Amino acid sequence: MARRSRSPSKTPRKPPRRRERQAKPDAPQQTGVRGLTHRLARMALELAADRQRAPARKLTSGEIEALLDVGDDPRPIPSSDLLAEALAGLPERRRAILIAVLLEDTPRHVIARRFGISTRTLDTELRHALLEALRYVEQMRRIGPKL
Repeated sequence: MARRSRSPSKTPRKPPRRRERQAKPDAPQQTGVRGLTHRLARMALELAADRQRAPARKLTSGEIEALLDVGDDPRPIPSSDLLAEALAGLPERRRAILIAVLLEDTPRHVIARRFGISTRTLDTELRHALLEALRYVEQMRRIGPKL
């Protein structure tokens, strides 16, 4: 048999309608009760499984203590003078972006619009500013305090 190609003028056929089951008015609605019983039994099984899994999800008191006993960072927090020096060493735009994000808590899209850049460029500039400031602080820590 040769295949017929559809012409653009013909619309695709709709699938035949399925008849919905209609219960007789005098017949008891047993399917509803069976479905409800099945659903309740399924819920009971799921609750039992959840109760069996619950102890494995909980931490012991020893594990909680170990998590709470986190040691302090051995490195001291840099002084505000050191941070000011690190910021002063940044290019003007990166410094302004860093201050706007960290100190002024300005939304990123607002900062990007203010500088006429995309949010992706803003993220790149922010990353570079943070890395430069971090390098400066770490370098000053290695050198030691100024005399």
